[in-house]
Amino acid sequence: MPPADVSVEKGGKVILIKGADPTFVASALKASLENYGAASAVTEEFDAVAEQLPMAIEACLTTPFLSPVRYVVIRNLGALKADDLAPLTSYLSDMSPTAVLFLVGGGGTLSPVISRAVTAAGGDLVESAPSTDTRGRSNWIASALKASGLKFDATARVALTDHLGEDLGRLQALLSTLISTWGAGAKIGLEELSPYLGEAGGVAPWDLTDAIAAGDVSKALIAAQRMMGGGDRHPLVLLSVLHRHFSSILRLTAGDAGTEAEAAAILGIKAFPAGKLLVQAQKLGYYKAAKAIKLLADADLDMKGASGWDPSLVAEVLVARLARIS
Repeated sequence: MPPADVSVEKGGKVILIKGADPTFVASALKASLENYGAASAVTEEFDAVAEQLPMAIEACLTTPFLSPVRYVVIRNLGALKADDLAPLTSYLSDMSPTAVLFLVGGGGTLSPVISRAVTAAGGDLVESAPSTDTRGRSNWIASALKASGLKFDATARVALTDHLGEDLGRLQALLSTLISTWGAGAKIGLEELSPYLGEAGGVAPWDLTDAIAAGDVSKALIAAQRMMGGGDRHPLVLLSVLHRHFSSILRLTAGDAGTEAEAAAILGIKAFPAGKLLVQAQKLGYYKAAKAIKLLADADLDMKGASGWDPSLVAEVLVARLARIS
């Protein structure tokens, strides 16, 4: 994101906001409009469909009226295929000096043609969503809390980060609620935060597999419940995650891997996750890994009606048994 003091007196700019989550994309667009002095200006907005794209480009090429700069927004660029983007890439190779163009993701997978054209034009690329790893999420939340002006104590920060899990799209609405309730710049502790948290957000699959690997039944059950609840994953999806995890462990127990690199070569994945799986394979051994696969197969049948149990209950029992094996 460009610094806040780059509001322009002339155009010839393009900003590409990447991402699929509407909440993050809208937030990033709002911030970009503010950074480029367009928050209070008139903007012309178009959707990325074949009939509107030429109109958007024509708007960029039209001399602005009563303003030195014309601001143009094209939304849902992911809906366009590479062949549909030719008029836009042609414009980016020779941009109007009096237009600032905001290209916004959404509507599908963004074609790499656009990113390359924006980079070649010297434009700005804005990633609307934070990194999916734990550190990236924590850093993003910390930045958002600081920007909100609210003063969270350490306990509230930890509780909020843990509660949101993967569901970071809820953060801005939660911060707005806290500001409207307690006031701008208020001090937020657990007492002020807790009534507004709502249902816990989903967690990443590795939170579940790490808890199982540690043999922590309670933590594993909480992770499973959050994956199926706040994470909105069907129990069969959770079963698939666990089957892939323990199948990889079983493969390593039968192989000759002794290092992360050797495990990565066997599994065809990156070294770090392969190293974690190798540690588990060495800890469990072949017979316990095979027992885990048997439990997974039985749970698959039970979820499909063999036991008459609710699939969520089958998943919770499975997770507890797998954690005990570990």
